[in-house]
Amino acid sequence: SSATLLKPYLVSALCHFLVHLLSDSELVFLPPEDLGSVARLYRESPRTAFVGSPMHLLMGASSIGPAAEPAFFFSSGDFIYANKIAELLARFPKSKFYLVYGLAELAGRFFVNELDASSPAERLGSVGSCIDGTRYRIEDGALFVDSDFLFLGYIVDGKYVPRAGSHPSGDLAREEGGVVYLRGRSNDQVKVGGNKVSLQHIERTVSEILVDDVCVVVGSEHRLLGTVIALVLCSKRDYGRTELLGRFKDRLQPHELPHLFYRIDKVPYTQTMKIDRRAVQGALGTL
Repeated sequence: SSATLLKPYLVSALCHFLVHLLSDSELVFLPPEDLGSVARLYRESPRTAFVGSPMHLLMGASSIGPAAEPAFFFSSGDFIYANKIAELLARFPKSKFYLVYGLAELAGRFFVNELDASSPAERLGSVGSCIDGTRYRIEDGALFVDSDFLFLGYIVDGKYVPRAGSHPSGDLAREEGGVVYLRGRSNDQVKVGGNKVSLQHIERTVSEILVDDVCVVVGSEHRLLGTVIALVLCSKRDYGRTELLGRFKDRLQPHELPHLFYRIDKVPYTQTMKIDRRAVQGALGTL
């Protein structure tokens, strides 16, 4: 059997249904507020597979008891941090983890990363192997894709606009040894002291360092310094500014280091279980 937390997107829905069809599994719908029932599901069927967005997986997996051995974890949509995958595989060494990355414009996904407890650490942070019929290139740090599965065009202001050439994924990436690693989003860049900075890249790096703490990185306007990096942490620990900067300085460039630090008790999420960055940004003035 399998538990799915379905996002209200047609492409994600089709992707999830295909997983269940291929795995000959039962389809179980769980709303985000009912994630606690995951524990009951795994008491009844320890090998239940788990399909969902990264945040669904991380929140739901925390309720799975030690006696469970999920057949596999399947994550589609946003990228999930390597340290979180490592944590799940360490807890459930007999499970496999399928990380499926691609565009919403794709009737499927572009890259698949099949992982297990024996996978080398560097593979946990990559997007995996390109599926057949897909081509990609990295130009000025940006990832472009072309595929037999891409939609042929888009509806813009009520008019059909044919797709021309390869599609900008919106992600920043680097390639090393034939493996693609994401470095954040091209639309989340801010200028700090004249340098372009990807907020998601900083967020991913901080999450890998702090492991168990949820963090949100946003740009904040300082009346003297202009745009600065603000780090918002949801953590049981009380970190000091000096301690945090000391842990970050070897992994982040000087202009990428956070200038402002905030702590919140609960991270707001959208209906689709993504961090509600707008709500976090709006709350900074009250912290």
